Amino acid sequence: MAKRVSKKGMELSLNTIIIAVIVIIVLVSVVAFFLFGFKGLSDRVKIVFFGVTAGSSKQFAMQQCQNYCQQAELMPESARKTSPYCNYELLVDDNNDGEADFTGEGNAKKYVKWHCYFGNDNDNDNDNDKYLGVGCTVKVGGTTETPKYLENGCIK
Repeated sequence: MAKRVSKKGMELSLNTIIIAVIVIIVLVSVVAFFLFGFKGLSDRVKIVFFGVTAGSSKQFAMQQCQNYCQQAELMPESARKTSPYCNYELLVDDNNDGEADFTGEGNAKKYVKWHCYFGNDNDNDNDNDKYLGVGCTVKVGGTTETPKYLENGCIK
């Protein structure tokens, strides 16, 4: 004789799981409302669904530039001007607001391009270029020659 398997326990278990998930979602929403308020909650929802361009911290960007300098040192001299140290434009969040620095507002936003090498922010006509000023000294022609500053060759 074959035993019959009752499926009523399965339905009760599935219903309980669904109700538990709904209760957890409501509970998390209520806690988030009390912790962040409606303004904070709506800002976080906007960031999650619409996103922003997050920049790295200035210290992290400077560390990246130091790594790029070490990579450039390993490159042949003819290729150093095309190295990431000279060419990468970094997005930096200098004011720590969670978004990369920019000029303009709304749809006219233009993100500031940070460069590793030294430059003069005051002489530059373009407000969207800034310089981290990370020095990069590389050897030219082997280890016997004097070091050369790579950033002098980067300035366009």
